[in-house]
Amino acid sequence: LVPGAEQVFTASGGSGTGFTWTLEENASGATIDAASGAYVAGPTGGGIDTLLVTDSLGNTARATVSVVAPGGIVGPPYSQRPPVSGWALGCSAT
Repeated sequence: LVPGAEQVFTASGGSGTGFTWTLEENASGATIDAASGAYVAGPTGGGIDTLLVTDSLGNTARATVSVVAPGGIVGPPYSQRPPVSGWALGCSAT
């Protein structure tokens, strides 16, 4: 994503309830809404942000977002690490 771009992340599986989003690594200075998964890339390009979602039972999954430097090549908007505890982490554009 480019700096300032928005992306909404969704989670499914696990307990199916009580998903909470946090930024585990925040190289770009991004923000994320803990309840909705609405992510906004920060102003600093050239790094990777790692999002962590936790369900009501404590199951977790991660997604990484590459925030490109100005003038950089924009690839897929996110990459996904393998699901943890048998559930998947998905992404949809806003």
